[in-house]
Formats: sequence, structure tokens, C-alpha cells
Amino acid sequence: MNDYDEAAIALMREERSRQDEKWGGADHDDTHHYFAWVGFIKEECDELLAAMHGGMRHAHVRAQAMAEAAQVGALCVAFLASMYRTGSAPSLADVDASEMDASRVRVDAAQRELRDAESELAARTAALCKDRGE
Repeated sequence: MNDYDEAAIALMREERSRQDEKWGGADHDDTHHYFAWVGFIKEECDELLAAMHGGMRHAHVRAQAMAEAAQVGALCVAFLASMYRTGSAPSLADVDASEMDASRVRVDAAQRELRDAESELAARTAALCKDRGE
């Protein structure tokens, strides 16, 4: 790892400490279902996108984006750690490469379907607003 990686990881560690202090750490984290974790992570990704809206020209926008990105990373770490603590994480030795590849293909297909649905929803919303004169 290089110094930039170490700096990024340090931001995530600081954010994990803040989250643990706020929410209670493992005792709280381990009560969440997988889908709750995905919702938390998505919410922070949405906040990251919102922080970046309009570009990254200004230092305060970049600082906010970095803070949001650290929150995304910290939540991903918390999710993975919870999986290990609760015994939900498979041993990598137990999962062969073809299973991992098949999972990635399914995830990629689901993401494409989600993007298509979001595009269709946006188009329908725009058409409805146009019909209403908004």
C-alpha cells in the first residue's frame, strides 16, 4: 500500500470509530439484516453523489465528498466485520472461483435491471411533469 491508500484507510478508521461511538459498535451492528446494511450503504452513496452535485471545483465540496466516501467505506467495513462476527461470511476456501464469478454475473445483471428501471421511472416522471405543466 502507498501513502494515499494509508490516508484513505485512516479516514475510514476514524469514521468507524465515530460510528461505533454513536451506535454502540458490534452489539448494535450485529442486529442488522443484510438488506439493512445495503440500505445504509446506499443512503451514504446517495449522500456522496449529492455532495458531488455540480462538480468538484471547490475545496469544501471535495472535503464533503471525502467525508461521505469515508462513511461509505466505513459502513462496508462494518458490514463485513459483522458477517465475520456472526458467522455469516463463508470461508474463501469454501467458495470456488466459479461460484464467485457466477455471483458477480448475477449482481451485474441485477444492477443493469435496476439502472433500466430507474431510467424508465425517470422518463415516466418527466413525462408526467410535462403533462402537468411542471
